[in-house]
Amino acid sequence: MKRLCTIADLPRSSFYYHKHPKAKEAAEKVLHQRLQESQTRLDYTYGAKRMSHHLKRTYGETYNHKRVARAMAQWGLQAKIRRRRFPDRYYRTSKVKMENLPKNLLSRDFPAIEPNKKLLTDTTCFRVKEGWLHLSTIFDVFNNEIVSRRFSTRLDVPLALATLEALPMDKRLQGALFHSDRGFVYTNPKFAKALANMVFVQSLSRKQNPWDNAKMECFYGHLKSETIHRQGYLILPAARALQFKLERYIDFYNNERIQKGLGYRSPREYRLSVTQPCVQ
Repeated sequence: MKRLCTIADLPRSSFYYHKHPKAKEAAEKVLHQRLQESQTRLDYTYGAKRMSHHLKRTYGETYNHKRVARAMAQWGLQAKIRRRRFPDRYYRTSKVKMENLPKNLLSRDFPAIEPNKKLLTDTTCFRVKEGWLHLSTIFDVFNNEIVSRRFSTRLDVPLALATLEALPMDKRLQGALFHSDRGFVYTNPKFAKALANMVFVQSLSRKQNPWDNAKMECFYGHLKSETIHRQGYLILPAARALQFKLERYIDFYNNERIQKGLGYRSPREYRLSVTQPCVQ
């Protein structure tokens, strides 16, 4: 049989597959029935690896976990134990070598003596009915003001670039320190090139060190706690409605929300009080 299959240029597995098609169909039917019964009894709490062990313990037959995973996906029998906290591939790693990345030039020295000298950036995500809504912002540490923001249903380099391009044009921005974490959008060569073209000095947080970008993280904490967390959403409303709500909050944060560190003034009031001369 091996020689005949070689002459016919046919894999032996194909020959035996077509020789006993009904046996394979019967085996698939048995597996389907066992998976259906098991997930119903277990309340859909087992993933593929745990299920393969369960099938062996219960029915005495060994199933490869990859086969079980394919079957569960095909028949809609996957585990339903938790909802994603972050989008798929949210923590993608950059292919850029670590030794070639900019250093942590900010070094947690957050205070700035004038606007447009130290800028922070980051992204955050919200689970909405359609999937995910991503918010990208740029933060001026001088007066804790959000100076640029953009929304998207995708977390990618174009979102970060759009946020950068939305910065108000100001010659004083040239030479500013631009700090972020090591997310793949910020270590991407296209983003680094855009910063260089705008004469920014790029700074990156140390690996797995969110405190290096603490002021930006703090803003997102305030935004979420004062908009969505207090309402106890499991899934947020539609992306358009949530974006409108977040836009309103950021405008409120910039123009009205007073802060102790700014002498109980809003970011805009603080900036105007410093940059504009007093009228006698």
